[in-house]
Amino acid sequence: MKKFINIAFIYALSAMAAGVFFREATRMLNYTDRTYLSLAHGHLFMLGTLFFLVVALLSKFIDFAETSSFRKAFVVYNIGLVWTVVLFLVHGWMQLQGMEVGAMIAGIAGLGHILWGIGLVWILNLIRSRA
Repeated sequence: MKKFINIAFIYALSAMAAGVFFREATRMLNYTDRTYLSLAHGHLFMLGTLFFLVVALLSKFIDFAETSSFRKAFVVYNIGLVWTVVLFLVHGWMQLQGMEVGAMIAGIAGLGHILWGIGLVWILNLIRSRA
């Protein structure tokens, strides 16, 4: 349980940093349009912090967190979420710089979403099967 709370804390700090970066970068560059930088903040808070706080709570009552399958799903989930957020930051920074953002960036971010989605379904299925 403590491991999940620590991970939630790391995601919360990352979300706050992403939010500050989004706010300050757009303000300093006088950028007023929508940007992908704003998505990083929300994804980190909801899918990182909130999700792992819920997992921590559930792990107190349901024995699922010590299985090898959960450890694999946990890695897939985190890789997918971090991958997605990093691509949001790259995409958003390119927008701020006025660079042309092609479909490649969105496609690579989409792979992160796919990994994250696989990890999410895998974790939820493990919890469901142990409940």
